[in-house]
Amino acid sequence: MMQLQLTANERGFTLIEVLIAMVILTIGIFSLFSMQTTSTISNIKASNITTASNWAMDTVEQIIAMDYNDLEDTNDNGFAGLDDIALPDDQTSSDDNLYTLYLNVAEDYPIEGCKTLRIHIQDDRQQLKNVITYEYIKEKAI
Repeated sequence: MMQLQLTANERGFTLIEVLIAMVILTIGIFSLFSMQTTSTISNIKASNITTASNWAMDTVEQIIAMDYNDLEDTNDNGFAGLDDIALPDDQTSSDDNLYTLYLNVAEDYPIEGCKTLRIHIQDDRQQLKNVITYEYIKEKAI
């Protein structure tokens, strides 16, 4: 029977080398998992912003189509009340109750014969950190 003599460079991997390779592989896998999780969360936020914006723009088109005299500053706070969500001139919830639209009107701002409409959309589930805001100026028909 013949015995083979193995030299130092032919013995294969040591246990420490295998463990180090496993640690590096594990770190790589956890990094990919973290990236996937972050990507999924960002996609959900983007979807929420898109849904809120689409609903808001549909509602805004209806508001813009309203008669000039139907848009009123019901709480008489004018320009100072454009950012007021606690006491808006009008408030609407989406059909699925996920978003609330706040409408504030300032009459004769920025010039006489114009009304500034500022619309704020809030995510009622608190998934969006910021309130989405749109501003329009509606002029009085001559």
